[in-house]
Amino acid sequence: MTAPHDTHAYLERHLHDGWSDAQGNAEVLVAELADLSWAERLQAIDWFFWKLGARLLDEDQAEAVIDRRLETMRAEPAVARYVEVAEHTLAAVLMQLDTDPRHVTSAHHAVIYAVSPLAVHRNAFEDWLVLNDADELGHVLLGAPGHAFVLMARSYDDTFLALRARDAFWTTMLGRDVGF
Repeated sequence: MTAPHDTHAYLERHLHDGWSDAQGNAEVLVAELADLSWAERLQAIDWFFWKLGARLLDEDQAEAVIDRRLETMRAEPAVARYVEVAEHTLAAVLMQLDTDPRHVTSAHHAVIYAVSPLAVHRNAFEDWLVLNDADELGHVLLGAPGHAFVLMARSYDDTFLALRARDAFWTTMLGRDVGF
């Protein structure tokens, strides 16, 4: 676990302007998530991502992400900023909550780590994915449109994770099951 002052320096280094808002959000999330399961943490973080997108992106920018209009996404600094704030706020939260960031215990935990910009979390996510059914990841993403949106916003190509996120996002929004 990392002390809040260490996350302060981390956020200031990575976010420059706006780091103090991210620090405040991270502190609120840490207090909220401390005693929750990974499934419950996923839902709370998902809501944070959703509200952050509503605050930082206008309708055209959000639609560019949803519709996978890659040129528009690349041209919009607000989309990159949204991803940056979402990822680094999450990293600050995880730095304070995790006792062993190298080990993923569930698909919910894996989805959270998939969004983190930290190599230790991404490596743990990839290790989990090698040993587990990717369909389980798809099922969890169905209930996490905020995470799916961040994953779509940060990917300018059609990676496995971006495609899973896109499918889960649309399935959730349209209220149908595609049978991952």
